Amino acid sequence: MLYDENITIKQIVYLLISCGFQKCELWTEKAYINANHHTKRFRSHRIASKKMNLLHEAGMDYKDAQKLVIMEGKQKVNKTNSSLLGKPLWIGTIQELSNKQSLWNKSVCDCCIKGLFRKKIQIIIKDGNIDT
Repeated sequence: MLYDENITIKQIVYLLISCGFQKCELWTEKAYINANHHTKRFRSHRIASKKMNLLHEAGMDYKDAQKLVIMEGKQKVNKTNSSLLGKPLWIGTIQELSNKQSLWNKSVCDCCIKGLFRKKIQIIIKDGNIDT
């Protein structure tokens, strides 16, 4: 965890370029936790909660939205439903990220390597740093 280390995107990009990484995703902390939590049960509950909130915002009474989601049963964690939980702020290559000077001073919370043979790195920034 890099949360208290005050590392910026500029610093981490130079490190990742020297390590040979190519693909990159930039996430906020909250969106990353919701979308990539290790248990399906947590993600299923978050999907149900998000669906209820969206139905309520669309004008449905909250109790009716709750009943509708309960009648659907356990929420499946698939690509369509997972998009409700959160998406990356930015997707591209490390080279492209190194050219985005507007992001250089954002604080990095954590980094995760996804895929076998370092296919993609996910950079997670603190929630208060969302001006992309």
